[in-house]
Order: sequence, then C-alpha cells, then structure tokens
Amino acid sequence: MENKIAIRDIETAIRESMAGSEIQFSDSVYEEKGGTLRLIIFFNKLFTKTNVVLYTKLLFVVDQNKEYILPNKENQNFFKYLFDINCQYKMKIFDDINDFKTQWSDVVNNNKFGDNIKILSEFIKQPSFMVNNWFNENNIKDISLTGFKYEPRIKVMPCKNLSFHFVINVNNSEDIELFIRKEGKSDFVLTFNINGKNVDIEKSNLSDLIRTVGETIKDNIGK
Repeated sequence: MENKIAIRDIETAIRESMAGSEIQFSDSVYEEKGGTLRLIIFFNKLFTKTNVVLYTKLLFVVDQNKEYILPNKENQNFFKYLFDINCQYKMKIFDDINDFKTQWSDVVNNNKFGDNIKILSEFIKQPSFMVNNWFNENNIKDISLTGFKYEPRIKVMPCKNLSFHFVINVNNSEDIELFIRKEGKSDFVLTFNINGKNVDIEKSNLSDLIRTVGETIKDNIGK
C-alpha cells in the first residue's frame, strides 16, 4: 500500500465524523500485544444526533514509532470496534481516510452494535422513567427512582475487566450502587449495594435489565 495513513489523520477524521455529538469521556492508549503495537480509542457515553452509545472503542494496529496505522496481511487498511461488551469485535476494511470517516459514522449513527451494548445504551437514556414505569405496571406505589447517574470508576479498561457503575437514588432519600460486569465470555453479574449489603444477580444477557433492577430494589429496599 503506497499511501500510509497517519494516526493524526485518523484522529482528525474521528473528530470530524463525530462533530455535533457529545461525549462524556474519551481517551486513547497504546498497548503492546504479541509483538504488535495497537492504538485503542475509548468512548464513554457517546450522544449522537440519533442515538446513545454507552461504551465502545476503536482499535488500530500501528507502527512502533506511533506515526502510521498498519495494514493487514492482505495489505488492506482496517480497524476494529467493540461490537458488544462480551469482548466481541467487528473488523472494517477501508480504502482511505474518507472511507474510514464514512464507515465509522455509519457504525455510530446507525447503532451497529450488539444487543447488550444496545440495551445498556437505551437504558441510560431514561433509566428512572423506565424503572418507574415498571413499578407502576406492577402496582408498586411506595418506591420511585428519583435520580440515576452513570459513573464509570475506571474510564479506560481492557474488555475482559469491563464493568459499569451506576448510582440510583430512591425516594429522594437513599442511594443504591449498581455494578454490571462481564463474567467470562457470555455471562453478566449485576451487583446492587443496598443498605450496605451486596446483592448479586447472575444473567446470561441483559434482555430483562429493567425488570431485574425493579425487582431487586423492590425486594431489598428498607430491609
């Protein structure tokens, strides 16, 4: 491949493709793995014009001088992005910097992520409303979520240690901490800290996240 793509051009392209979006936190690190140097760019709570992406990251293989991205064995430019929080990545091949911008914009703006990232991202849009709606549907009148914050304790982390930290306020009087972490390749553990006691819930996926949050708070609040 004759024309090398500089890392600085990739960084500029990311900024340009995400113009108009809001990001709670973004950072990058270099990681050496098996003799290969990789650039990893992290995004926490990315708000685009069309949707929310709670967490993802971009991965490039780069030269040892940290100047250019390196092609694959077929001499193609490529990047990987975190498709789902079970350490699932997808690879994209691109021709040039403009094609990269188009492809990355398509991933983010059209929400091309796995089910668990989508569920968490949708949940973070209106968490209090969604859980309170579950309380109403189940005739639970004495409990209401009055605040919900996403507070990542470690903003840059390897995907095998990926976890999410939330602080839930109940009835304007009590804070509950919720940690969601991946356990192995496919399982999740939800840890609720309620009244100083940890309650662990194991799930194979996050499809019933709202019900799990509602039921756990209902069964443990005030006890």
